[in-house]
Amino acid sequence: MLGTLRSRILQLLHRGWRVLTEAHTALWVLGVMGISVPPTIGTGLLFIIGEHSAAFLSMTFAILAAATVLISLAALGGISERQSKCGLSPSAGHSVSPPMERTAGGAPLTISAQAHPVVAAPLPANAHFQLDGRVFWHVKHQYARQEAVEILNVAEALDNYLLSEMIKAVDFVHGFVAGLGGLPFTQIISEMGGGDASEKLRKFDVELLIPAYQKAMDIMGRYPTHRGDIADILAEGGSFGAMRGDLHALQNKLKILPSGASDELIGATSNSERQKFLDGLGAFRRMIGDFHQRLDFMKPELRFLSERR
Repeated sequence: MLGTLRSRILQLLHRGWRVLTEAHTALWVLGVMGISVPPTIGTGLLFIIGEHSAAFLSMTFAILAAATVLISLAALGGISERQSKCGLSPSAGHSVSPPMERTAGGAPLTISAQAHPVVAAPLPANAHFQLDGRVFWHVKHQYARQEAVEILNVAEALDNYLLSEMIKAVDFVHGFVAGLGGLPFTQIISEMGGGDASEKLRKFDVELLIPAYQKAMDIMGRYPTHRGDIADILAEGGSFGAMRGDLHALQNKLKILPSGASDELIGATSNSERQKFLDGLGAFRRMIGDFHQRLDFMKPELRFLSERR
């Protein structure tokens, strides 16, 4: 019996507290003022009767205040319970609230959200896709987490290699053909002879350029399923093959030059092919720089995809 009564009182207090916490701020203020009236009156009567002990008066005020709060909460709980049994809302007029719309996660929509449903913003021009509120301008495909991790790892490894070893090989060959080693190109050819100069360029090709490029391709093939994606980012466009074609054309022109040929003869025979090969080296070098810059723009987007759960 006592256990049931205690449980009932706690239930009413809990329901009353919930009603009180959901009330407007103005109701809170009025409630606090109302609850303070009974203990104030009771304490005042004791003082008038002749009890002037501050400790006793304070204790009396606290007991009366606590009792008033508990009684008020229980009363609010009882009112709320009766209204809920009748299917009425506790607000004035006892109007029944319509069912509230909810989001996919079950959370209730606000009135504003119900009147103005959220519509996904259209994809901006030149953007590839958007995911989790982020617009992807540089990464073209919505990769899965592991795919993004692998592509980013390979692309960064390729970028580091091209900027170090590949650039070093290209610059070495460029320095020889451009005559940056201290002697003009025509003087080098005149002293070496066209045949030896052509053979030197052949060795640069097969012992320096091709191995360096093959190493880059090996890095690209680290994850065969992503080779096409890496190639798309690299956008080499055949520049290495075109540059080697220009190199072979220059070799063929140099072969016919005798040792001790004049600057005029060397220039007339090979200047066009020489300049074309230097332009091809420059184009290949720019391709490496463009890849580095393109990857810098893509890295934040790839990292975002690689960190998604």
